[in-house]
Amino acid sequence: MPSVRERSSPVAPDRAAAQTLPRRDHRDDSEFRNMLRELLEEEQYRVVAVANGAEALETLRGETVPNVILLDVSMP
Repeated sequence: MPSVRERSSPVAPDRAAAQTLPRRDHRDDSEFRNMLRELLEEEQYRVVAVANGAEALETLRGETVPNVILLDVSMP
């Protein structure tokens, strides 16, 4: 069985590296959601895309039960 090594001390994040990481904002979320919807629809999946948790809950109250739910854990 492979062993797991633990760090003896936490590594401080490099501030410059953290500033260059890609960031998402609300505009990116809608662009990503539309891109993912289009990709899945091209593969013949029926997609219901919503912008936030309230819309998701309202959709789930309907009669159609989804087979798969993809969500962003930090939805607005």
